[in-house]
Amino acid sequence: MPDWFYVCCKRTEIPSIEKILQWTGKRNCKLKVAEDYGFKQDLFSSNWQAVGLIYKENKHPFITEIELDDGSQQCLFRQIIEELLERVKLVSQSDSKTKVIQHLTQTNCIIVNQIPYSTDKQGYSAVNIVMDYFAQYCDGMSYVNEVFYLDKIILEV
Repeated sequence: MPDWFYVCCKRTEIPSIEKILQWTGKRNCKLKVAEDYGFKQDLFSSNWQAVGLIYKENKHPFITEIELDDGSQQCLFRQIIEELLERVKLVSQSDSKTKVIQHLTQTNCIIVNQIPYSTDKQGYSAVNIVMDYFAQYCDGMSYVNEVFYLDKIILEV
């Protein structure tokens, strides 16, 4: 089963794939687009919904998807936010809990990273670098392995 890591973003301006590839490349993380995973858009366009990113030859790519609120109760965006809020509600009251709830209620876009079971340490590092991009440029809060991050660990659920 794959792992699922999220970045809950307050901003909805989506960067182009090319900007993400340049940014990760400057951090010694050379990614390539997996053409066979449905990405057919222009690399310079901000109009994309999902992309497979290859971090190493002969490894399955990780998939990065954008989820927006389409207004329906059935949309994945609302389901993810609802699930995360339910998890946070189980934690004792604290300033960190308040920050996480505030951020989740102000989230306008979720970056969903689907990481294949076969992903190695280098692959997880690549996913984290992509997540860092969205955290920095889209005012995002990461959620990985039951932990919320805003620059550092702020809440474990």
